[in-house]
Amino acid sequence: MARQDFVDIDPVRAQLVFRNTAVDGSKVRIQKATRIKICLQHPGRYFVAYTHNDDDLWQEVNIAKPGPLKAVKLKPLYSARREIPPATLKDLKSDFIPVEHRNFYRKLQAATSSPRRLRTGAVVSPTSAMSSEDEMDSNFEMPSAESDSESD
Repeated sequence: MARQDFVDIDPVRAQLVFRNTAVDGSKVRIQKATRIKICLQHPGRYFVAYTHNDDDLWQEVNIAKPGPLKAVKLKPLYSARREIPPATLKDLKSDFIPVEHRNFYRKLQAATSSPRRLRTGAVVSPTSAMSSEDEMDSNFEMPSAESDSESD
């Protein structure tokens, strides 16, 4: 996967809510689910089945907050390559990596010593486990349940 494939889904998450009750009023047992289906045709909903039988009915769960879903622009999660902490890089270059993959890991470089600024404005050192970059505009958009003629 490429860096642009990783997007910040917080704007989508802000429009959703956790529910453990299906549309028909029955309890959702997500731990017992054998299949979970998410469809572009049904934004704000997912479907759960408890068997692998094709004749089994799907249980529909509405996770959208009240009101219409708004189209959101998804921004890339990272604007530059993520830096690898030196300790992690040392592990990745160890003999535990299968021989056929070692060349890839040996070409990796450790993080620089300069601190990075998170989207929240906090500054973290490159040796911390979490490294992020400032926000950057993108052309990613989430499908909307509203018609395309409506604007925000």
